[in-house]
Amino acid sequence: SVPDYGYTSVPDYGYTCVPDYGYTSVPDYGFTSVPDYGFTSVRDNGFTSVPDYGYTSVPDYGYTSVPDYGYTCVPDYGYTSVPDYGFTSVPDYGFTSVPDYGFTLVPDYGYAWVPDYGYTWVPDYGYTSVPDYGFTSVPDYGYAWVPDYGFTSVPDYGYTSVPDYGFTSVPD
Repeated sequence: SVPDYGYTSVPDYGYTCVPDYGYTSVPDYGFTSVPDYGFTSVRDNGFTSVPDYGYTSVPDYGYTSVPDYGYTCVPDYGYTSVPDYGFTSVPDYGFTSVPDYGFTLVPDYGYAWVPDYGYTWVPDYGYTSVPDYGFTSVPDYGYAWVPDYGFTSVPDYGYTSVPDYGFTSVPD
């Protein structure tokens, strides 16, 4: 058993799914574009409808929450690190081959060295701990679930469409 710094790297083909409790926060530079069917109502001691090409920008503090069913896929270059407590076990059918310089010491009411082609098979209960330099690759079919405390930032080029039933009130 050798330490690997507590993480195992698992391949997931370039994306990691992270839970965000049904919403993803996407940056939009302080404004959200909302559809209003080509007109915006502006106050003039009542309201006047003026053409605005179907969208009005309203301030939203730079982020708009849009539903995403609780998970967002973000690229992670095909691997996700998952904790493995510093060791990785790999199956080896109950025996491990260890180098012994061509001889094995066997008991004979003393000991005798017998040739064994440089390796000795020793029982290890079906698993051997092998060094993996802190990461072990484990397939997970292209996605790994990683928590992100309910929000993931995804760029949307500054605007998110939010319905407002055809009119937005803007003071004039």
